[in-house]
Amino acid sequence: MKFIRRHPFVSLMAALIAVGLIWGIIDPSSRDKPELDRRLAESHCEDFVKEHIQTPSTAKFPEENTRIRFFDNKSYDNKSLEVSGEFDAQNGFGAMIRSHYDCTVHKTGLDTWELVDIQINQER
Repeated sequence: MKFIRRHPFVSLMAALIAVGLIWGIIDPSSRDKPELDRRLAESHCEDFVKEHIQTPSTAKFPEENTRIRFFDNKSYDNKSLEVSGEFDAQNGFGAMIRSHYDCTVHKTGLDTWELVDIQINQER
C-alpha cells in the first residue's frame, strides 16, 4: 500500500499493462485477425478443391507451395482472398498426380466463406 501512495504513476502504468495483456488474451479477435483469415481461407479452399476432384480422400496439400494474398492487393476490409497452391491426389487409375489450384474466396460471416472462383490444373 505504501508503494502505491509513493509511486502512483508506476502503479497506474502496471495496472494498464496488466489490463492490456488480459484484454489481448480475452479478445483474440484483436490479434492476428488477418493471419487467422489467411489460415481459414486456405482451409476452406482445400475443402473446395476436394469437392471438385475425383478422389477427395486421397488429397494431400503440401504447405510449402501455398500462397495466400488479398484479392487484387486490396485492403483487408475487402474480405476476399486468393489462395494458390499444389496438391497430390490419385487419379481414376490410382496414380498420384500433382495438380495446381487457384481459389478465390470471400468471407461472408465470422466463420463462413463463399467460393468465388476455382481453377484446377494438372501439372505435366
